[in-house]
Amino acid sequence: MKLTFLQIKDVTEFGEATEAAPLFIPPDAKLLNVTTRSAPAGTPSGDNVDKAYYTYDFTFGNARVLLTASVESGNVYLLGCTSSLDAWDDSKTGFERAARSFRVGSEPVVLPTTNAIETSDAKDVNLPNKNNKPKETMNCKGPLPMFCSVEAD
Repeated sequence: MKLTFLQIKDVTEFGEATEAAPLFIPPDAKLLNVTTRSAPAGTPSGDNVDKAYYTYDFTFGNARVLLTASVESGNVYLLGCTSSLDAWDDSKTGFERAARSFRVGSEPVVLPTTNAIETSDAKDVNLPNKNNKPKETMNCKGPLPMFCSVEAD
């Protein structure tokens, strides 16, 4: 016998965000907030769809975690931002911005109104320089930014 799974197309197939929370956060975590959003995305077949994202804000031990989940082509993609509880206030704004900008799938198909077709390259995102800390850059380059790293100069 072969174990198979149906290919899910959207994170909402796991249920509402609060129902799906046990799939994404550890059992001992304290869930502080759950948010949902949707954003337009293109599919491999060229169709436009609204892609759903669930974001979980929780504590786990001495860590504060902001975890965003979405699904593309049967794969679950996660963006996790973690800091110590003490450093959360300094990290919160950048982490929330990263969670809001997290996307899976291709850019939505937009019919050109002119003959010119624009292309864009992935760019670095500069995070705020608070309290004269070293400048930070978030590197999310690639066709599907599954992993991002924050580096201090």
